[in-house]
Amino acid sequence: NPSSIDINKNEIILAHCTLPLNMPDKFYLKTHFESGIGVGIKGDIREGEATIFKLSGDGKEYFVSGGEIVENLSKENLCRTQIILRIDEDVKYF
Repeated sequence: NPSSIDINKNEIILAHCTLPLNMPDKFYLKTHFESGIGVGIKGDIREGEATIFKLSGDGKEYFVSGGEIVENLSKENLCRTQIILRIDEDVKYF
């Protein structure tokens, strides 16, 4: 989920409280961000080359861009798995 955008750096912070357990290098079980109860997964995703894809609700339009995961974050005010993604296309789409 897009959480914040830095137009000057062409970067987007993506955050989500779950991910496949084989995707991160390591993961931690934390509380779920929005509710504070249950479990949310914080995963450290390998930095490097990445692709982002977003499909419209009706499935007729899409956005795709190459990019680079530049950092994993640990902010308490976001969903648990958090990355900074610098993308090749204009981040203003988001």
